[in-house]
Amino acid sequence: MRLNTLFIIINLIWVALFTSCSSDDALNKDAFSDSFTNGIEESFTKIDVDINDFPGTDSIFEPVWLFLPKECNALIIGDNSDKTFSVLNREGHLLSKVGGEGRGPGEYGSVIWAHIGSDQKLYVIDALQFRISKYSFENGNLIYEDSFSYRNQTNHFLTSVYITEFGKYGLYQESEGFMHSENRFLLYRLNDDFSPSEFILSIPSHQRQKFETPDFVYYTPFRYRSQTKWYLDDEWFYSLSTDSTDLFRYNIRSKETETIDFLQLEERYNTPQFTASVKDYYSNAEDEDYWSVLDEIDRIPFFGGLFVKDEIVYLTVLPTPGLEGMTLVLNMETEEVKYFRTPQEFSPRGICDETIFGIDFRIDDAFQVMSINMLLD
Repeated sequence: MRLNTLFIIINLIWVALFTSCSSDDALNKDAFSDSFTNGIEESFTKIDVDINDFPGTDSIFEPVWLFLPKECNALIIGDNSDKTFSVLNREGHLLSKVGGEGRGPGEYGSVIWAHIGSDQKLYVIDALQFRISKYSFENGNLIYEDSFSYRNQTNHFLTSVYITEFGKYGLYQESEGFMHSENRFLLYRLNDDFSPSEFILSIPSHQRQKFETPDFVYYTPFRYRSQTKWYLDDEWFYSLSTDSTDLFRYNIRSKETETIDFLQLEERYNTPQFTASVKDYYSNAEDEDYWSVLDEIDRIPFFGGLFVKDEIVYLTVLPTPGLEGMTLVLNMETEEVKYFRTPQEFSPRGICDETIFGIDFRIDDAFQVMSINMLLD
């Protein structure tokens, strides 16, 4: 129990460091020329977009999860600040709200994952209370149905669950805890009790960074080291190491595997200017040692996020402080690559027709739900 709790606490510390207040003037300073993003602009076709703040989200202070039900007539937004899930229609009007901090049914201590299954139910993992809550969605309302307790195997930590028409699946991080650097992610088929019943595959791990405090030494994921991203789109499970342009996918129905390697990008080297811009934007006096790791890094990861819809892959480029954000769009059928510009920390979370919904994790040091309409011919 203590190891699971330490795992969660250190994760929250890492998130707090990333979202800590930056200099108010950071984005207004002259940004240096970034050869990596310049190379993307020269190599691929730009998609013009219309960017808007999504209305009605003023009362959602820390949106982290965003889902579109199958009919695309509403948004389900998870707020990490009060552990709630709100349903808004496409005009931004609040339809319902569930959850909250607590230990009762439908209440949470630490939400680490949420997912809409193929049954159109919402599943929410509470890592502190070791349970998965299930909601139905009817006429704009989330309705609490049930909770399922789960137990982690030794050195395994459930990070996400997927409910598909082909079965239930769970992704675990295997680790001896944050006192050790080694870790990997394992995909299992789950039984009806959400317990592992069949090992499926292993995918790359986070590259952890060593940090020392007066009391102990720990290893934690670091934004500018390699990280693992994953996404399930229908029957395809995608995974990506953020320092590689190769994308791996596994078909949970046919067990087919494929490596997608048609994306070609130049190496993304670290420079003194890049390091200085990161420290200026993210650092404060309290976490100077945390960001000093950048002085040791030769290369910067390519990506910061992965989203897939109907076999169209959206790869969010790890942003350069002071510059606009960028998302690559990979068409799996034609192998065509395009890109569009976004607010700096925008991350796609859902798409309906030609409109992408997502979260900008840093607008005036806050969070903002946004819609991006792709202006396609």
